[in-house]
Amino acid sequence: MRYISLKLTFKSEAEIFFPLNPVNTFRGAMGYALRHISCIQRKSDDKYACNTCKLAKNCAYALCYETNISHLKIEFEKFKSFEIPHLMNIDSGFPGNTVVKAGESYSFNVRLLGNAVTVAPYIIVAAQNAALKGIRGAKAELESIVDEFSGRLIWSKKSENLVLPEIEDFTIQEPNWKNTENCELKLNLVTPVAFKNIQTGRITREPDFNRIIGSLMRRYTFFEASEGRKLNWHFTEISELAKQVKISGMNIETVCWERYSTRQNQRIPVSGVIGTVNYIGPVAGFEELLNAGEILRCGRSITLGQGRINVARIRHLSNRDHFDAFCPQNNFEQIPN
Repeated sequence: MRYISLKLTFKSEAEIFFPLNPVNTFRGAMGYALRHISCIQRKSDDKYACNTCKLAKNCAYALCYETNISHLKIEFEKFKSFEIPHLMNIDSGFPGNTVVKAGESYSFNVRLLGNAVTVAPYIIVAAQNAALKGIRGAKAELESIVDEFSGRLIWSKKSENLVLPEIEDFTIQEPNWKNTENCELKLNLVTPVAFKNIQTGRITREPDFNRIIGSLMRRYTFFEASEGRKLNWHFTEISELAKQVKISGMNIETVCWERYSTRQNQRIPVSGVIGTVNYIGPVAGFEELLNAGEILRCGRSITLGQGRINVARIRHLSNRDHFDAFCPQNNFEQIPN
């Protein structure tokens, strides 16, 4: 799977207040700019124009904001019954409820996944145009673009020479579903994590291990399919092993964000849990997939900055270690969609 991660730094020309979730603010502004430079139907009043557009398969806006089955390079029936993962996610380089004063800088990290790496130049131009037009009414100037992982300078206003970002590539090995060695895992939920049950349509903030693994596998499978590759993993066996891993402790809190939907013309609450969760069980075979979670993300509302996780610690347990876990089903309310 290919990916690109760009850190975009802006200098604000006026004071700007960012709400609890700055990602949604920037994503919306950049989306309007990206549609303006890439969409031939941008003047259409049809909010679902991407679904019928014959050019959507290779359109920068559709790839990043309206990802659908047509963006797969292979046929994959499985995804017709699941929410389609978007090929772009964004992080803010600062916390929410922040006031940026005139002359101060702020940054966002934009990550393009799978087939979306081909539209990186469009994203750069769109981000620049969005800032010039104004984010929450405050104009800004794009100061620099840096490769998030290598630190290499892609562009700066001083040189104005654009260097195309290097495309990273990595392959995740299939989790070893035959490895039943018990381990203790400490997982950080960096941004709010929540899950949607596809069958019932209900949303839960319960960070069950099998939910996390299922989401990571589903997203990685889609990203690889967008590149024309199909995973031949033992998904059933992997899922059954993941169900054996239990929560042994957690220190989490619920975070409630809000986003404005132009399609529904209303504000919609978005929530999830952040903090740390400890798991015990046959974790060892999932280590590589879990480490990739920093890039893949898990759960719902990934495009709004949710679902960022990282592994804090994996400790192998001896036979003498006490196996203690609890099942927290009753500790989390089920949220209707």
